[in-house]
Amino acid sequence: MRRRTLVALLLAACANHRPAPIPPLAPAPLNWAPCADVPRTQCATLAVPVDPARPDGATLKLRIARVPAVDPSRNKGVLIFIPGGPGVGIKGTFGGENRTGQHVEDFRREYDVVTFDPRGIGQSNPIRCAPAAVPSAAPPAGGTPSAEEFKAIGDVNAALFKSCIAETGELMAHLSAIDTAADVERIRQALTPNTGLVAYGGSYGTAYGQAYIERYPDRVKALVLDAVVDHSVDLPAFVSRNVLAASDAFDRFTQWCKRDAGCALHGQNVGSVFDAAVAKAPVTRTLVSQLLAAGPDPNVGWPAIATMLAEVNGGKGGALKAMTETASLASSSEDPHARAGKNGLFAGVLCADYGPQAITMRS
Repeated sequence: MRRRTLVALLLAACANHRPAPIPPLAPAPLNWAPCADVPRTQCATLAVPVDPARPDGATLKLRIARVPAVDPSRNKGVLIFIPGGPGVGIKGTFGGENRTGQHVEDFRREYDVVTFDPRGIGQSNPIRCAPAAVPSAAPPAGGTPSAEEFKAIGDVNAALFKSCIAETGELMAHLSAIDTAADVERIRQALTPNTGLVAYGGSYGTAYGQAYIERYPDRVKALVLDAVVDHSVDLPAFVSRNVLAASDAFDRFTQWCKRDAGCALHGQNVGSVFDAAVAKAPVTRTLVSQLLAAGPDPNVGWPAIATMLAEVNGGKGGALKAMTETASLASSSEDPHARAGKNGLFAGVLCADYGPQAITMRS
């Protein structure tokens, strides 16, 4: 297994951006209606500033969703579920079996649960980029890129950023955790203006939660941060930690396959199978690194990963398509501009939160 192939992240450019304190807005009325794409869920839209420091400037429509508490007599109010990813939204939280996997059904015992499509995601002004600009260059599977290979990767990422800025506009400069924390505060103002925030954030949602605590410490009643992402480090440290974590998780996955005859790759060289699958379907590289942390979970963890890799190498695509949708990655049926936008979103968020200007703001 070539460990360096698990994570490859290069950012092309970061804009200098220091947000100002956010003035409160009067709560906006919300018109709830059934979500067209998520059963048993109500949706509404809330206008929020593209640049939170300029509340009178351009706005975007943030889509929010809710599911009611199971027992109204035990209802303690509203709990805001802060999505992670970055890239997960309402469908990834409330859709299908996700409600159980994301603890939503547990929270519903005592709360109305509300979540949202974060800015640039789903139906909240999704990032759009030119399909032709999606990076095609990748680090060599066997080791560190040469200077020429590194430049080639940087060039395609720079082209991606330029296309995203051209097709999306101002929002590309406002994808940071601080910007999303401002959206969480707008949601709180609209839903519970007289009550402190009650919220849960997991994985990258913890970056948004930490930013909220830093900006609005006096407005928090209860906030759970699960699987915390350290947003105090710089990009090299962030990426290095992710590489080590993914490598360790892959080692545990391979050991499980050796022990468990139920693994679809039992008795095979899992690393070689992975490399072959990546060569046939490059998206498997991202899928595996994202889903390894689910461990033995039969739906999205090691058993599902093993089945997916076996199918990809066998020329089948059913498991790959299902897991791509589960991980909220692009599917072949999407608008190609939106599919390219998911690459731009991820790079834009990481650039905003871990670029040099982000370190300066935190120092």
